Amino acid sequence: MPPQDQSTAVMATYGRFPVKLERGQGVWVRDSQGRRYLDCVAGIATCTLGHSDRALRRALTQQLRKLQHVSNLYAIGEQEQLASWIAANSCCDQVFFCNSGAEANEAAIKLARKYGHSRRGISQPLILTARSSFHGRTLAAVTATGQPKYHRGFEPLPEGFAYFDYNDINSLEAALQQHGDRAVAVLLEPLQGEGGILPGDRAFFARLRQLCDERQLLLISDEVQVGMGRSGTLWGYQQLGIEPDAFTTAKGLGGGFPIGALAVKTRPPCSSRAITPAPLAAIPWPAALPSPWPANCSGADSWRTCSNGASNCSRACSNGWSNGPSCWPANGAGA
Repeated sequence: MPPQDQSTAVMATYGRFPVKLERGQGVWVRDSQGRRYLDCVAGIATCTLGHSDRALRRALTQQLRKLQHVSNLYAIGEQEQLASWIAANSCCDQVFFCNSGAEANEAAIKLARKYGHSRRGISQPLILTARSSFHGRTLAAVTATGQPKYHRGFEPLPEGFAYFDYNDINSLEAALQQHGDRAVAVLLEPLQGEGGILPGDRAFFARLRQLCDERQLLLISDEVQVGMGRSGTLWGYQQLGIEPDAFTTAKGLGGGFPIGALAVKTRPPCSSRAITPAPLAAIPWPAALPSPWPANCSGADSWRTCSNGASNCSRACSNGWSNGPSCWPANGAGA
């Protein structure tokens, strides 16, 4: 562990820049010295509506006046509302909630393993992931991450993962040849972030979808970083012309408030009990975005002023990004 600044009780887990950010508005933040910065990081793909967004503040404040947390022993109306919004604007129809992207990917891993046991009769199911990927820092999620530097010091790692080269169909087919009798799922980012901002190749993903169908493998899209409009469409898989069997999301889903979700096309073949978001966590997006998602607006500009001037985007546009230019063009994947 690197040397710890003795003036803080916070563990030195991350290497931090010598800047202490204290407040923000839209795309701008200020540090403890009053210096102003254009925030191009957005909490690492998290503050999708910008800082201190008016609609987000209003929704969270209203919810705090009612309920901030109840357990899963009861029906939670806000969960139902958000799950319905995700289902209405994606290829999936059932949603499991949790608190972070790593937890969402852990849930996807559990789903894949349960599918392998209960539907495929595989005693030691295996999940294929890509090299240079990133799926989280919890133990199973970091093992799914195809980067040895994140594995060092945490051995022994959980079994049941194998890796192939991203966008390389030959590498994928070789992995299937080697592990085909145990493979139950492929977990992939539609665009690799930590791998170097590498967009998925449409031809590769088309072949991947075909192979998953032929071999009865679940195709799981990790949308934690690229989802919620960051690729130019609401979900990254929409850039690739395929539909996954399940996808995970977090980060921008809460706009800075902790939440994660696993969405699936049909009811998951498992029963899962976990700590899931309180009513407060489920508030941000239904309050700030339209439903259904406008078909003629890309995710990149739907909550700004739409470049095509579509009137059905006005609700989303009026809620955020007021500090930006009057017209923001849609960005392509990886922009």
